[in-house]
Amino acid sequence: MVNLTDLDLSTNQLNASIPNQITHFQNLRSLNLGDNNFDGPIPSDICNLSQLYTLNVGMNSISGHIPLCIPNMMKLQEVDLKHNNLVGKVHGNLSRLSYLDVSSNQLSGNLSFHIPCMLRHLDVSMNVITRSIKSLCVCKDLQYLDLSCNNFVGKQLEELDFSYLEFLNQSLNHNLTAFDPNPSLVQDREIGLSCNASNEQSTCKQHMPRNKLVHFIIIFLPIIVGLCFLLLGCVCYKNHNSTNKKIQPETKKHGNVCSILNYDGTIAYEDFITATENFDLKYCIGTGG
Repeated sequence: MVNLTDLDLSTNQLNASIPNQITHFQNLRSLNLGDNNFDGPIPSDICNLSQLYTLNVGMNSISGHIPLCIPNMMKLQEVDLKHNNLVGKVHGNLSRLSYLDVSSNQLSGNLSFHIPCMLRHLDVSMNVITRSIKSLCVCKDLQYLDLSCNNFVGKQLEELDFSYLEFLNQSLNHNLTAFDPNPSLVQDREIGLSCNASNEQSTCKQHMPRNKLVHFIIIFLPIIVGLCFLLLGCVCYKNHNSTNKKIQPETKKHGNVCSILNYDGTIAYEDFITATENFDLKYCIGTGG
């Protein structure tokens, strides 16, 4: 498949490590392995995919460091590594990327950006990053910024000017002074902010990859509930028919009165006439009023 440009294997139960053979697809532009059970490190040979535009290996159990070459791939624009067990620093020049999500890992260290910075979406939440983020000021096109649940400190956001910012979450850091955007900017751009202005030290729980059981519940629970209602309806319908049969008029013909297989507990008047040969006296066992 030398001409393959898009490969999407997401949301399955693929396991083991990411195979190195995936680097044979030299024309690959989009690679999506997200939401599986992959473990082990990201193969460094993945950087040989020189045409790669989008890389998604989020929602797995991948460990180790982020390959040094990933942020420096010339055509790579979108990187999603969220909800894994990645450690270490985010190395390289991130300024070429437009989308970066490394949330819910164990990353630390500094984030490095250089002019021109093309980032529009940056999510580094749920890590242990402590270093300076002042270099974000060169990313003036940022629309989404989530720094929550890290160890950022001080007044590192005070001098930042985000002209296009639409979402900001800087809550649950060690002692990070809350960023107070320009009021006119909030009014004009309708920025949604989620800030922890109290600066209280809080503990963040790492998000774990979604349990595969959730997928089965979402898919099969409505089917099971529907089948239960269907079964209940069948039982009610059967009981209703049985009740109607019992209260039918006594004049209805019920078959051979002498056949125990056809006997349903009732005998019609016509059955008496037949059985007694129209009330012949030979069947009389006594007289009364």
